[in-house]
Amino acid sequence: MAVGVLNGALDHGLRVPDDISIIGFDGSAVAEIVRPSITSMQQPMDEVGRKSVEYIHQLIVHPDLIIDEDIILQHWLVERESFKPRV
Repeated sequence: MAVGVLNGALDHGLRVPDDISIIGFDGSAVAEIVRPSITSMQQPMDEVGRKSVEYIHQLIVHPDLIIDEDIILQHWLVERESFKPRV
């Protein structure tokens, strides 16, 4: 999605990051190779997968189980060229 926003901004004559900053989520490899490269929030995908499998397993073993909890995993910002702090 962030690459689409980047392309749309450039198509409309906006300068990234001077006129608009773009921040993606999950930081696909594409974020690193487009220009300007896209700043993105990263999360530990291996841990996301592990937690997902744990919950699926619990639901298979206990089909009536209601899982009512929020899980917040460690995440971090990877700053690249598409973001410029505003003063």
